[in-house]
Amino acid sequence: MRLIGAQTCQLVEYTGELPAYAILSHRWEDDEITFADLNTGQFTGKKAHFKLRGACRQALKDDLQWLWCDTCCIDKSSSSELSEAINSMFRWYASAARCYVYLSDVDARPGRFSLDFRKSTWFSRGWTLQELLAPRSLIFYDRHWRFCGTKDDLVEKISLMTYIPQPALRGEPLSRFPIAQRMAWAAGRVTTRIEDTAYCLLGIFGVNIPLIYGEGALAFRRLQEEIMKTEAADQSILTWVDPDGKHSIQLLADSPAQFAHCYNTRLMSNVNMGPIYVTSSGVHLTTWLAHWKLNIYIALLNCTYGNRKIGMFVGLLPASTSGRGRVCARLILNDNINKVMEEDKLYTGFVKKSITITQSSVKSLGVDCSVYGFQLMLSGRYRYPDLGDATDYWREGLEEMDMKLGQHGLPRIIDCKIGKRTLTCALGFDFDFNPFCIILEQQAEYVDSHRGLSTLCAQVLYTESATIQELPERDNAPFLSYTSGSKSQNDAAWAFKTNRRQNFTTRVPELSLEVSMLTRRSRTGGNIWRFGMRHYDQGAPGPQVYLPRSRSGPISQALPPSHPT
Repeated sequence: MRLIGAQTCQLVEYTGELPAYAILSHRWEDDEITFADLNTGQFTGKKAHFKLRGACRQALKDDLQWLWCDTCCIDKSSSSELSEAINSMFRWYASAARCYVYLSDVDARPGRFSLDFRKSTWFSRGWTLQELLAPRSLIFYDRHWRFCGTKDDLVEKISLMTYIPQPALRGEPLSRFPIAQRMAWAAGRVTTRIEDTAYCLLGIFGVNIPLIYGEGALAFRRLQEEIMKTEAADQSILTWVDPDGKHSIQLLADSPAQFAHCYNTRLMSNVNMGPIYVTSSGVHLTTWLAHWKLNIYIALLNCTYGNRKIGMFVGLLPASTSGRGRVCARLILNDNINKVMEEDKLYTGFVKKSITITQSSVKSLGVDCSVYGFQLMLSGRYRYPDLGDATDYWREGLEEMDMKLGQHGLPRIIDCKIGKRTLTCALGFDFDFNPFCIILEQQAEYVDSHRGLSTLCAQVLYTESATIQELPERDNAPFLSYTSGSKSQNDAAWAFKTNRRQNFTTRVPELSLEVSMLTRRSRTGGNIWRFGMRHYDQGAPGPQVYLPRSRSGPISQALPPSHPT
């Protein structure tokens, strides 16, 4: 380690025990003093000379004869020296007797300091995160080297600005904070080189990795793999999401920005789970697993957002891609899963399992990720009303409607003619992803401008899924059935909703219609719900399905009071 003499501004190299020294934290700007400049002594004319001389003067005031500065104490022409310095930097900051933070964009005068301090770019840089957390004694100075305050003095303000808990700022071991929470501290910070997004976090997680500039986002992937080796009991590393809300199917995150929502992550000490192992085929972990729908499972993780338990959806891969064992692919983690995990009635379905989650993208394995939607199997003629954005989900050539996991509502309405009946059918999913269909006569009062259809859809959406799961079963097909209005041919509506895990087939005698919702393989390879309707003769035998409940009268009576009709 090289140190600068505070009186002479000359470099001295130490290989053994180090003397007491101060360390400078700052934001790199134009015309910085380099290692070569100090060796030649030609640096007094540089803009950064004022910054370096100010740090040396302050060190002497504090009875410290030595100073370390990252711009001029490292020979960056040597890749081995640069790698050693980056892997050691957190320790160097932690060992310093004083850390001086020079804020070139802050004025300490009254009336200016508070606003300037909050807006300082020093708090937005990736490398300064460890420089904030590591030192035992940290002191802030403004652009004129005027005293602004210590970290202890400003800890409440800094905590509010950075979302870093005060105990972490006061020196509590960082290993006591979940991985995801520590990643969240770096979520809003930037670095000049994309690889430094990972390298600046080495000390935060207490790991070392080789520096390979040019590898891009792979550096952050390698960082996560190394973290899992040292903190194997912490599964919060899997709780990232895309900042723009898109559904991601890879296992590990691309940057700390995908952990931005994890500031309030906590580990659960009362959940018994095994460690995470990184293998050549993926990440092996022991978790509590519950079947969700089709080939989708919920994997409970040993952490929470506040009081909400966290899980992630995983998909069981086909035998051709999974080989031996239970191999899954990460599908999505979003707010819907928090709702699911809060439902106590679902906990009984969890079983402790060991699974391997592949680190490859599901798409690279040739697996179709379209696992949510409907496929039409109608025996008559049909057309699609013009519904604007709703048509975006529909694959016209394949007669399929595709929805991303986590969406709900009424995405598709179809006008069709089955036998002598002209019907309007609606297909959708409720808030717990249970599929439903609604059937109306075209001459019925409900169909005018689809206003009645929206009313009936609202009732089906707001029917609690718990009601479905508590229904008696017959032929393995529990479902709800509603009948509205009179039994006449021109004023009737039917709505059916099935459990997301089970198929459904029944007959509507008033329409001589057989209706089914069955899980099938999509024409593009993924799992999908197949919605079918066909006309049948009244005398022909049909499926025997128990209709446990029905309701009569205006549909609006069953709506929640807060829902507009």
